[in-house]
Amino acid sequence: MNENLTHIQISEFNQKIGLKSGIISRFFDDVLEFNENKLPRIVDYFSGKTSEVSEDGFRMLSVLTETFESIEHNIDINKNNLEKFLDWEITDFIEDLGNELYFYNKISKFLRSTLTNSNYSGSMEFDYTTSGGETLEDVSREFVDKNDYNDDWVDIALKNDLSELDYDSEKSSKLKLNVSLVSRTSNIKGVVDNIVGKRVLGIDIQQRIEFLDNDIKTLSYDETAEQSVKILANMLRGDNPEFEDMGRTPIVGANKNSIIYTSTIREMSNTFSSDDTLLDFSVTEIEPKENSDVNLKFEVSTRASQILNQEINI
Repeated sequence: MNENLTHIQISEFNQKIGLKSGIISRFFDDVLEFNENKLPRIVDYFSGKTSEVSEDGFRMLSVLTETFESIEHNIDINKNNLEKFLDWEITDFIEDLGNELYFYNKISKFLRSTLTNSNYSGSMEFDYTTSGGETLEDVSREFVDKNDYNDDWVDIALKNDLSELDYDSEKSSKLKLNVSLVSRTSNIKGVVDNIVGKRVLGIDIQQRIEFLDNDIKTLSYDETAEQSVKILANMLRGDNPEFEDMGRTPIVGANKNSIIYTSTIREMSNTFSSDDTLLDFSVTEIEPKENSDVNLKFEVSTRASQILNQEINI
């Protein structure tokens, strides 16, 4: 768009919105320079391809964002002076640049990175509680490195001050794990945020939409996890038009035997595995009811080391 604008046209627009001469032209040029020279380095930094980055790029992004907001404010208070179609074309172009800048300010979230302007940790740390019979090799294979788990379990032991005699696979143990943010094992596609602490769970809007402070009400990280488990547990096949095979098969009639229970549990396990913020699913109790219903109690663990206990009737 700005390649087709002449210096005179930009200057006229500049005057109409009450800015000093040359501000918009410099803004256009600076955004172009940022995109070509600074942005690629910031992306590499938050992608884990480089361990450090100059603060110049972040400072330039901050200045560009402030300049855009100043221009946007002047456009708003002088909009009655914008009488030509070209004026509104320029306005649209400036707003598009502003949206790009806002996206760049959030780019670490879209790259599921750790937000820091001084260094890049390259990993996500979280707490994990092992289950009975689970060895350190099993943990390493599942969360750290599927290829080198026979060696990487040693790093887990060292980080948690464990010796072979200390660790008993038959008992539950609380561990601290580090997962590389650029490895496939930490590619949490269901969350757009910095993968730090409970942010790994993401946030969602409430299933029953409500408004709060003139905006759609959102849930906390813990509430989002609880709601996700509830939705997935009650999902029946065909409920999700995009994935019709997801969910459990409705049980019709009174023929509810152990084979049907096994099938339902397997279907629920597959459904929970579709949410990469959730980990293990296990049934804790199956309780038949007088009206031929069955109460199924279960627990689901999250990537934030929570154990969520819920129940449904099937």
